[in-house]
Amino acid sequence: MVIDMNYWTRVIKRIAVLLFSLVLIYFSFKLAIFYIPFLIGFLISQLMDPLIKYVTKKTGMNRKTSAIWVLLIAFTILIILIVIGIITIISESSRFITRTKLLY
Repeated sequence: MVIDMNYWTRVIKRIAVLLFSLVLIYFSFKLAIFYIPFLIGFLISQLMDPLIKYVTKKTGMNRKTSAIWVLLIAFTILIILIVIGIITIISESSRFITRTKLLY
């Protein structure tokens, strides 16, 4: 019986890569709590950058002032949408409760 060492070397390498990948995925999920705020900040900055450049170009304000105004407007719109959503949820749930009371 001839043992092919080349075959077993490939098998051991694939097992090692699989185990390393599983360990990497495990630690990625464990560290996600730490990295998520940075990822969100990076995405917001990438989404806001073209708008900040546009406002800087059109108004003549410096970049820092434009960034502050754009972020204030964006967060104001976000807060307004959240408030409207909460008001809608409350009104629909109260309407649902009154309708279910009428059924019984």
